[in-house]
Amino acid sequence: MHKLIGVLMLTTIAACSGQSGAASPEAAVGGVVAAARAYDAAKAASFFPTPEALAEVLDCPADAPLLRRVVELRAGLADELPGMGQVAFIRRESDSDMVRSFAAGDAVDACRAKGDLAVLRTRIVFGAAGGREESDMMRFIQLGGRFYLTDRW
Repeated sequence: MHKLIGVLMLTTIAACSGQSGAASPEAAVGGVVAAARAYDAAKAASFFPTPEALAEVLDCPADAPLLRRVVELRAGLADELPGMGQVAFIRRESDSDMVRSFAAGDAVDACRAKGDLAVLRTRIVFGAAGGREESDMMRFIQLGGRFYLTDRW
């Protein structure tokens, strides 16, 4: 099983497609795992924001690392699917939640927030067949009430 890498979560009221993202951080990760099991890279990509969705809430230069990561991960998901599909269960340890707030104009990565945002980091526990568990601190972006991953694992 691949170790999961941190991801960014921003809270905002920006609109997104109802078919994208998930209702919670663990549901976003679970959605990627389910898509991986089905070898459906397009469905897996729907749990990651598009650069256009990020542009609704962030003012970023074209070469911003956050935008670059989103473009690269969406393009490379098909290669990652076999490892992602090995996860047997997902659990969120909400007592590990860390929230950082941003106001309009504050720096977020190399970007500037267009409105009030909050960054949430939470620990997600992943189980593999045979009872082995791994966990990682992850970050998510929340757009229009839906959670999205912003880095690959």
